Amino acid sequence: LEIRRTAWSEDTQQIGRVLVSLGHAQRQLGELEAAAVSHAEAALHFVRAGREGLENLHVALTSLGKIELQRGELERAEALAGAALERATLVLPVLEHGDIAQTLFLLGQVRWARGEEARGESLMAHGLE
Repeated sequence: LEIRRTAWSEDTQQIGRVLVSLGHAQRQLGELEAAAVSHAEAALHFVRAGREGLENLHVALTSLGKIELQRGELERAEALAGAALERATLVLPVLEHGDIAQTLFLLGQVRWARGEEARGESLMAHGLE
């Protein structure tokens, strides 16, 4: 990350991508607070990149949503997943289907956790499609 900050200080996308990777590693290690900070900072870098950052912003928002789901913050997780899908629709031709699938699956998990099993299953199935 420090190398990227030095070498790519003007390229917010590069720094954001490294922050997303760092956040994924931190989440896998159980460091949810650090992971949330990394993903939130990544999201800010992608916002600064403008339209070109939308695809990566989608990934950062979905990653934050997953953390909030792990924390049991269902409303926040759902809001982040909704925001990610909204941004995804702006760049659908560019986004890989796997990116959208992860967000749909997250929404399904949130609905399932809220006791909306049928809706949750439907969203997760749609994501798997």
